[in-house]
Amino acid sequence: MKKTTFIICSLLFLCSCSENQTDPQPSEPSKTYFEPFVGEKFYASFDAEGDDYTLKIDNPEVISWEYTKHKGVIRIKALSSGDASISVIDVDGSTIAIFHVWAHYFGSSNIEEITMRPPDSNVKSEVIVEAKDADRKLLIENELWEYVKQRQRTLYTFDGETKEFTMDIAQSGVKYKGTYSCNMDSLILKYDNIAERYGFQIAVGRASYIIKADKTKEYQLLYPNAGITSVKVNRVWYNWEIASRPM
Repeated sequence: MKKTTFIICSLLFLCSCSENQTDPQPSEPSKTYFEPFVGEKFYASFDAEGDDYTLKIDNPEVISWEYTKHKGVIRIKALSSGDASISVIDVDGSTIAIFHVWAHYFGSSNIEEITMRPPDSNVKSEVIVEAKDADRKLLIENELWEYVKQRQRTLYTFDGETKEFTMDIAQSGVKYKGTYSCNMDSLILKYDNIAERYGFQIAVGRASYIIKADKTKEYQLLYPNAGITSVKVNRVWYNWEIASRPM
């Protein structure tokens, strides 16, 4: 009798556990947000336990992506302005990660040219001259550093919609207005029948930009016998609009 009672109690216990047991809830996908400039390339990563997963873009006109050699890391490029997202789906059909992207054209209402190091980056203004003639090398360096100093505290605005910009050179009080184009590798400023072409780089922190000018050919023509092989100027712009955004 005792044995029978034990079996019945055991069955009741198992039934009770089965009734209270619930299926595990699927975990929420990780979500990451990006605000790149059009033309910018950046990396996104997700937890990839295996190699069998699918990536889906809801708006391929705005962004594209490609695999990298690192597992669970892809490179995304902003193609045009707009909103888009990439979903990472595993072999079971579950979404494990979502990358939300808001792409927009380079622009700002408050950019300042600075000579000191930005608070969120280690970049700085540079003048790099390589020449066999030491006297000419020093002359060019001094000339270009003077130019860099004259541009200190210059203020810029860039309208990403109209592609118009303004430049207010504080040292001289001269102001210019023109148009620009930026593809994240290069920047072209057009004003007063002038076209200034620069290399363009976003520094760590995203509020600092390195504006690169290659003046090698210009100075080789000026001083053909100085043995000049390279003349480069790197200036730094700081985007106070981005820097002031709350983290």
